[in-house]
Amino acid sequence: MERLVIGCMSGTSLDGIDVCLMKLTGHGLSMTPTYEHSVPSDFSPSLQDSLRAYSLEDKPLSSRELCELNYSFSMAHVTAIEKLLTEYAQNCVEMTFNRSSIDLCVIHGQTVFHSPPLSHQMLNGALIAQSIQIPVCYDLRAADLAQGGQGAPITPLADYILFRGDDKASSAVEKQRRERRAVVNLGGFCNVTWLYCKDNIPIYHSNDETVPKGHLVPYTNGDKDEEGLEGREVNHDEGKVNVSDLVSGNDVCAVNQLLDGIACRYFDCNFDYNGQHAARGKKHDDIVEVLTTLLNQQAIMASSNKDNEYGNGDNGDGKRSLGTLESPLGALEKIKADLRDPDLIPVFTSTSASSHRDVNGDILAPPCDIAYSACYSIATTIVNALKQQKVHRAIFAGGGVRNETLMNIIRTLAQRSDGVSESGEDGGEDHSEGIIIESSDVYSLSIFDREAAGMAILGGLCNDRVPITLSSVTGVAKAPVAGVWAYVK
Repeated sequence: MERLVIGCMSGTSLDGIDVCLMKLTGHGLSMTPTYEHSVPSDFSPSLQDSLRAYSLEDKPLSSRELCELNYSFSMAHVTAIEKLLTEYAQNCVEMTFNRSSIDLCVIHGQTVFHSPPLSHQMLNGALIAQSIQIPVCYDLRAADLAQGGQGAPITPLADYILFRGDDKASSAVEKQRRERRAVVNLGGFCNVTWLYCKDNIPIYHSNDETVPKGHLVPYTNGDKDEEGLEGREVNHDEGKVNVSDLVSGNDVCAVNQLLDGIACRYFDCNFDYNGQHAARGKKHDDIVEVLTTLLNQQAIMASSNKDNEYGNGDNGDGKRSLGTLESPLGALEKIKADLRDPDLIPVFTSTSASSHRDVNGDILAPPCDIAYSACYSIATTIVNALKQQKVHRAIFAGGGVRNETLMNIIRTLAQRSDGVSESGEDGGEDHSEGIIIESSDVYSLSIFDREAAGMAILGGLCNDRVPITLSSVTGVAKAPVAGVWAYVK
């Protein structure tokens, strides 16, 4: 069975819509995805400003303004999808393309608020379906939230299907070993899918009612394997394993929410293109301490069992999704740009620049140093998380990968054998071999397409009546079949 499915993603960075067409071969978790085509589509400045005011700055809208925003946002999807279909039709050389060949369009929508159990993904799915004349599946988080889950992260199963295969390993040695991978998304927030890969094992979801009874291997073994990794032994005689034994995921910390906030505040631009402002800066220990403390608190919160005010903080596995209330921009109130003539600013000879403080005790630093220190703090938090999970290989995707300064720091810290702390404190396990840092481009999937491709895969699972979330990730008691559907005649 082959299906052509469109996936659409609009993230908290609010830079636009990524649209990706995937060919899905097979059924359920055993499907094989193939990339077909993709297009980016930027938001108009007015739509971007309205979305930022509504979703990030929490500015009130009238009922009419809210309806107009939802309409404009949904029609922006129509424009982006039509662009994809036009380009794909022009590129088809082996067949005459007809949009009736497209089986499904899956749309994430815009997260304007997320603090479980409260969450809202803005979208008018019926409007889009009628406009493009393709069935639309959307609001993928709602079913999980309704049954007590966090509704996030929702991409781990898609990441498993995209990046599970040891056939993609670059050497025979890698194919033969059990490799722990991480798929790291650098968006508004960083979220990570943890994959424990093993070849040639049919995988099934514990809540997939289409699987015959007795095909699942119960999770009964908490022993460690030869590499010290927590997990179960796979029963090769039965040849089946519950996917939750091989896949997990959680949020880590803010990324572009912080970096874009710094770009807007100190450089009067929406984002730091390629990290060029940060590249001219130096690390300020005081700023790193403030920001790393905040980001570590987010990382702890994402693995916390503390309930929020609605009694829904713990997802059952000790993980909690970060939401719109966890914006890090408040920390910048105590960090002020030092805009004095550069000739009057002391020359810093060490790798860590000294910070100045004003009469209020606020940190004063050159804007580029603030940007670099933020990159360093984010990289430290992410690499610490990777090393705590004993990851062999980390596959990065998302808009944050464009920030070369951030990625260079991540690569440097990932190779340190003494942990990431430059203060000499114990960084945990010895990683003398380091962590292999790759982008999703290595797997023939652009860093900009991974989430949109993931939406297409999740829609395929929804269409197959396979749950797209895992109890071990979102904490839902029993993962439900997800998706709201808008059909066309």
